[in-house]
Amino acid sequence: MTEKAIVITTDDKIEVRDLEVKDGSLLEPLQQIVGGYIEIVHPMRLCDGPVPLAMIVNEEGIIEGLPINAIASVLYGADIHGSFIHGNVAILEQGERDGDPDIVGLSPYVCECLSTWFKTSFHIIKN
Repeated sequence: MTEKAIVITTDDKIEVRDLEVKDGSLLEPLQQIVGGYIEIVHPMRLCDGPVPLAMIVNEEGIIEGLPINAIASVLYGADIHGSFIHGNVAILEQGERDGDPDIVGLSPYVCECLSTWFKTSFHIIKN
């Protein structure tokens, strides 16, 4: 089974990506996207949508010296609180899996809405 995520890279690219659910979890594909241990953060500029969203980041991005992700940092509110996001990120929904709170894939509708919003809001995005 696959689920969708939006991936934002440090070189300002955005793409909808299919992630393979393995053993009921998205952990492995998310670790591949961020390049290490994952951390779930709540981007302040994505909290007004129809579904609760989460941004998956590299937990040790600063320590590992990963480049700043400009788009993810703006979504996270770095201009307000000063904490920047380092490395590639994935945007997913906060939901439930097997009755427990978990991170789940984006619906096609949310993918389309977010993709359109990103492209019109962030003119630095590269295709």
